[in-house]
Amino acid sequence: MKTEIIQNLFELWDTIGQRTHSLHRGPSYRYVAGPEASWPSRIYDVVTEGLDVKRLASDMKSGGLPQSLAIEDHTKHADLFRGTPLRYTSGVRTMALDLDKGPTPLVENPEPAKPFIEVQSSDHARIFSEVASAAFGYPVARATVSALLGDQRLKMYLHIAGGAYAGCGLLFLDSRGHAGLHMIGTHPGFRGQGLGRAMSVKLRSEAMRLHSQKAVLVASQAGERIYTKLGFKAYGTLHTYILQP
Repeated sequence: MKTEIIQNLFELWDTIGQRTHSLHRGPSYRYVAGPEASWPSRIYDVVTEGLDVKRLASDMKSGGLPQSLAIEDHTKHADLFRGTPLRYTSGVRTMALDLDKGPTPLVENPEPAKPFIEVQSSDHARIFSEVASAAFGYPVARATVSALLGDQRLKMYLHIAGGAYAGCGLLFLDSRGHAGLHMIGTHPGFRGQGLGRAMSVKLRSEAMRLHSQKAVLVASQAGERIYTKLGFKAYGTLHTYILQP
């Protein structure tokens, strides 16, 4: 299950790269190079067997590759990066929820009705990029979000609270039919009101409407506690290395 969860994320990055013409293939990896290192600029799907790590680090240092790398098995490959300027920074938990196993906490404890707007215009794309950038603390380019408009495999939503755009979320259906819940974020000025949970419920409901049998996501340590309460189970970790100066 862990691999299927990670592949949903990688497939989303592939889709973004294809639609923004920023997807590239290296000898042992793929990468997306967003404008000004914006989301989702990253090296991923790394085949470590025969990987020239020193060359990889050199290309990252020269600016020819993104400065961040995602890899599945940190423990197994830790020695591979020793002695290079690549440093382990964090991991996100890979989580999944069966949507065809009957009631879950998401159904038993529904969130109060809160307004959501599907992103379908360039103006909404601009707002999504602004909310997401504020929520996650890294740049999410308007051009990237705009390029995703009209793609039948994904839906993007804005969350309105207190008359303002307060949150965002993205649903992505991969080639297996799994529904990936991504970019669930809340603007710093609206945190602590349960908006992230409400967006999760919204995306989960949409996944069920689209007849997906599994919802998958990656979560921070804090997010893992929240999603566990919503019925998700953890299956592993996706790790990130970055290039240190």
